[in-house]
Amino acid sequence: IAYVPDSENDFSKNIANDVSFQARNAGDLLAAVEKALNTGRLDTDAGRMAKMQFLKYYIENAGGPLACDRIVEELNTLDVPEYTLKEIQSRLRRMTSFANSLLPSAKYIIKQCLSPFKKTDGKEEKRKQKFPSISLEEVQEPLKIWSDGGLIPSIPSVKAVSDNLFSLHVER
Repeated sequence: IAYVPDSENDFSKNIANDVSFQARNAGDLLAAVEKALNTGRLDTDAGRMAKMQFLKYYIENAGGPLACDRIVEELNTLDVPEYTLKEIQSRLRRMTSFANSLLPSAKYIIKQCLSPFKKTDGKEEKRKQKFPSISLEEVQEPLKIWSDGGLIPSIPSVKAVSDNLFSLHVER
């Protein structure tokens, strides 16, 4: 049941109102609630089917299987080898270790290869003039004051990510 006293109002124009029983005044609303409580239905089968057809334009599975059921059906067709949790964890550790050892080198090589092609249109110089770098000490100083004043429970570790960007991390 949608209470829509002013059907011309922009807030009243939405899909939910279009597929709901629309009560235009308090009397219609109370009558609809009473009918729904007594019979469990407010529209005919034909009216319900028309609303389902309307919804199909907006919702893919308005009348069909749920997306999660479709995904599970598709996954069941895959021939995937079975692994124990320990095997999966071991593989992930090896992959993570390899990626962590390779990533810094790859980033450095790519950066070096691309540096001759980097455009120097003065934006970097303008940025540095506008936002000069901040030191690690300048970031840590207020953190120490806040910690001493009891505003934060402990001083987080601070790591410089770039000239003006720092990562703060609290061990738990």
